[in-house]
Amino acid sequence: SQQAVLGQQMSAYYPIIAMSNQYRASQSSTNGGADTASESFSSQASLNYILYNFGKREGNVQAARDTLNATKQDSETTNQDIILAVKQAYYVYLGAQALVKVRQDTVRSRDLLVRQAQGFYDVGTRAKIDVARAQANLYTAQADLIVAENAVKIAWVTLRNAMGSPRLPEQPVAEDSPEVEFSMNLAGARNVAFDSRTELKSFDALRKASDQLIAV
Repeated sequence: SQQAVLGQQMSAYYPIIAMSNQYRASQSSTNGGADTASESFSSQASLNYILYNFGKREGNVQAARDTLNATKQDSETTNQDIILAVKQAYYVYLGAQALVKVRQDTVRSRDLLVRQAQGFYDVGTRAKIDVARAQANLYTAQADLIVAENAVKIAWVTLRNAMGSPRLPEQPVAEDSPEVEFSMNLAGARNVAFDSRTELKSFDALRKASDQLIAV
């Protein structure tokens, strides 16, 4: 759409040709009863071409060009936001799966503690309250496991929606790649970030377009 706006502004560099045709027929009667008829036909063509309008044409074209550049940067920003959302949903899904494994280990360990407490109670070395406390801890761990399993399902829905595949069935995903070391320092990373930040480029292009419109 913005590319079309630029084309509209570029049309000011071309001439405007207008053509019109007119045909007219009339018939009249005199007092003596004689009828007279007349016909007329005319054609007209005009050509208008702007030679110079004190830079308004150039300013409008450059403003449209800068706005187009800003729109392109906004589109790239949208692409980056989508990629970021997919990556974030991916790591949340991996984290949810890892938490399920932790909760499963906790349930197994709590179950062993319940059996141990029951065994001590059966031989008379522990009180009944120890068995009840161990069972309560087991039930808590089982509830936490159910919450973690539900979190995995929610994380998968979030991931597939972020990827634009809402009907994708749940399936194993690749594990994260190992961490890599970055050679640049904080100042260098900041400079690279500012140079590649599409939002800043969009703001700068819009500022240039506004300057052109002010000049116009």
